[in-house]
Amino acid sequence: MRVFKSFKSFWRQLTHPVYQEYVPGKKNYEDLPEHLRASLLEIPAVEAWGVKCYPCLAELQDNTLHDRLYIASALDYASSRTSMVWPEHMLRPGRSLLRVGDIKAIHPSPTRIRAEIAQKIYAGGETSMGVFRFTLRFCDGSLQTYEIASAEIDFLHLPDRNAADIVDVILHESMSAVVSLSNPAFQWVLYGAGENIRKAWYGAGVKFAPEAKVRIVKP
Repeated sequence: MRVFKSFKSFWRQLTHPVYQEYVPGKKNYEDLPEHLRASLLEIPAVEAWGVKCYPCLAELQDNTLHDRLYIASALDYASSRTSMVWPEHMLRPGRSLLRVGDIKAIHPSPTRIRAEIAQKIYAGGETSMGVFRFTLRFCDGSLQTYEIASAEIDFLHLPDRNAADIVDVILHESMSAVVSLSNPAFQWVLYGAGENIRKAWYGAGVKFAPEAKVRIVKP
């Protein structure tokens, strides 16, 4: 009887899944000071999933350096993403939000791949659901195929390679043994105000922060 009940519970979850209805709502982040705005304009931007963002490195107020940042306006972030979650609302390993007030200066990132290479990968879209596959050509003429399950590909952790040595990319082609890349940790920095009232639905396993506007939807 216990086995039957367990199976019945499992079958109901499979056929009648529970969803989380999420509404991003409005957010007001700190404005970007003029000196940071001027520095940001010197960073080559990319358009990722409709969001104009600036992958970079920041010097924080405590004089430490913080690499792998995506800086974007909250208005652009909210209005351009097809399926958008404020960075601090979804609890995802390796992704979080850094406050504008924590930043003293903005610099180019030494670990970022060149903007034109990244833009070409973004424009080419995913090779399969949630996965980018591409072959990088390096300055010594060698080719290496990589795949990564990530929506952001500006900060690639390349084993035994240097991002500065990339000269070209060939999309969706396997021209060597495929190396699967891990997703490097990064942070978003959003500035200004933005609002998104579009509803989105996520599975029950997705973890949201307590302040997120989430409603459990049962069949």
